[in-house]
Amino acid sequence: MELRAFDLEFRTEDDEGIFEGHAAIFDKVNSHREVIQKGAFKEALSSRGMKGIKMFFGHDRNLPIGKWTEVREDKKGLFVRGQLLLKLEKASEALLLMKEEILDGLSIGFSPAKTIEAFDQENNQFILSKVDLREISLVMMPSAEDALVTKVRDISPEELTTKIELEKALRNAGISRATSQYIVAGWTPPALRNAEGAQLRDCIQQLRNSMSTAKGT
Repeated sequence: MELRAFDLEFRTEDDEGIFEGHAAIFDKVNSHREVIQKGAFKEALSSRGMKGIKMFFGHDRNLPIGKWTEVREDKKGLFVRGQLLLKLEKASEALLLMKEEILDGLSIGFSPAKTIEAFDQENNQFILSKVDLREISLVMMPSAEDALVTKVRDISPEELTTKIELEKALRNAGISRATSQYIVAGWTPPALRNAEGAQLRDCIQQLRNSMSTAKGT
């Protein structure tokens, strides 16, 4: 089994344990001097389907942590959406590490025997035109820069009922730990359907919007 790892990052949504991003990037050289071409995963995805592509922690077959609910090629690379099974201890640990930006890699595992590659002597690169994808893992150490998990679903503003949940929502909106704790210290959990609750939801949404705007500039 050949293994290749990529970076990841996060945004938040509603359902705990769901995340998405890219497990491989097309037409970019990785640390193994490989370039994966668009269409390289087409045959494996067609023959195996999502159930045939496993989700592991660190490529350990004894540590399945969830399932892939969507795996497909897009313009950027290999897009994936997964569901961590949080009743599994390692999956819960993985989610915590992902949110703290410690667990920051995705890695594909593939069979070299059925993977087609050619060597580009001029650029000193291996060109992978077909990749026999077998599994995709969450890993600590990435080997390429731009294959990113872009979304991890957490709790929604409408579900905030405790100070811990508010702090988590603020942190996921991009607010620092110190500032989040300062805000939370003076907050009394509101009834979510009253005016204070609506105001809280609006404030958090504004924070998220402002952080998204700032990251895009």
